[in-house]
Amino acid sequence: MNASLNSRSTAAPLRPAAAVAICLLWSCGGSGGGTPPDGGMPADGGGTPVWVGVIGTGQSLSVGAASNGLVFTKPSPNSFKLSLGARETTWPIDATDPELSLVPLAEPIRTINTTSYSAPYPINIYGETFHTTMAVQLDTINRLVEGGGGGGGGGVGLPSVHSVVGQGDSSITVIQKGGTGNAYAASLFEAAALTRLAAAAGARYEVFAVVLTHGEKDAELPSYEDGIARLQSDYEQDLKAITGQTRPIPLILTQQHADPVTGRSTSTVAAWKAGVDHPGKIYCAGPKYQYAYANDHIHLLAGQYDRLGVKYLLDEDCSAERVETFVADFVAGIDVLYLTIDLDVLPASVAPGCRATFRQADLLRDGDLPEGAFDAIVCFSVLAHIANADGAARGLARALAPGGTLVTGYPMVSALMTRAFSLIGFQGIDAHHVTAPVRIAAALARVLTPRARAAFPPAAPVAAALYQCTAWTK
Repeated sequence: MNASLNSRSTAAPLRPAAAVAICLLWSCGGSGGGTPPDGGMPADGGGTPVWVGVIGTGQSLSVGAASNGLVFTKPSPNSFKLSLGARETTWPIDATDPELSLVPLAEPIRTINTTSYSAPYPINIYGETFHTTMAVQLDTINRLVEGGGGGGGGGVGLPSVHSVVGQGDSSITVIQKGGTGNAYAASLFEAAALTRLAAAAGARYEVFAVVLTHGEKDAELPSYEDGIARLQSDYEQDLKAITGQTRPIPLILTQQHADPVTGRSTSTVAAWKAGVDHPGKIYCAGPKYQYAYANDHIHLLAGQYDRLGVKYLLDEDCSAERVETFVADFVAGIDVLYLTIDLDVLPASVAPGCRATFRQADLLRDGDLPEGAFDAIVCFSVLAHIANADGAARGLARALAPGGTLVTGYPMVSALMTRAFSLIGFQGIDAHHVTAPVRIAAALARVLTPRARAAFPPAAPVAAALYQCTAWTK
């Protein structure tokens, strides 16, 4: 697949108006970087400042299990959490208790529990959560957006207030409304306490999203989708009653997983389906298999959390030097880069005002793509699906401009890969992956010149790499 973007845009800086995946960027102004107790973010262009609330619930990964130490321990200058003071080990807690206060966000969220793997709020923290780095990314992205996208920022920040209420090794029946744990009640308690503290500071607390990091405990629960939908509905109704907000409260689902190791994971499919069946209310974000995990292959290591953010460069900043620096900085922070394009959703993801052309084309049909029209083509996870490797290679080479670059990526096509896909519940991959990398590479080498290659595992030959990317020039 390929996409062509014009090199310049006259659009105003992007002001997103919906929560998509982990990036909760909304159409609200800012306060020039002031802290929430002194102001916060003016709502809808003015009026009472709003504290942007994010509630994190779920099971072990949501509370930092197996994070392998702490990384983001420096207090955030622009994001916050609720301090329970002397009440940190007691439950229930009165939302009007004078011990409660707002403090800068940092890891750990509360004292780490070193004795129990599955304990309820407030003694539910087992390591570093993703909330501190999420808050930094939200603030940074908003500064870039509001400041016009320049490398130095310059825009207003996005102060956020984070609550972490999940419980390790717990089914949705534990963390749901009326569940056997404290997670749901703790969400309402923190919302009430933060609403009170915000009002005392002349601000307003609103929940912008609930992040549900969950799934493997209920891998075979047939009613999992219904449980997700009910959780979102309950949260929206009960939190709005506390905060008085009219803003919708979406549920962002993350941590898609491969449990059980044989057969298909019911909850993973249910998570995806919930996002389809409840648009605007539930978003399915993930998976995150490309990051470094603990030995259990389920829990992210703490240092990986800063890789969850979206990286982008606005068209008006796309000088050759700026792009080179941006790409170098981005690539330096990753081990494996996997990209895919879905033509059904890609057009809706383009920032308003940016000029882009989307077309569906047949690489095997002469003239379907304009000859010599593209300076760069990115073609990931496409060629393995095309039986006529030579025809596809000729089509890409024909569309590439003289001196242009083609970047290809394709997986191993073998019995090993078939087995790997079956373990995560995908049967029949052989009907989709029909051309092996050796044939693809040979076909491309007949019409283009290879310039660079990266593989996983590193240094694996063409036939042995699980996934590989190669740059070709015409």
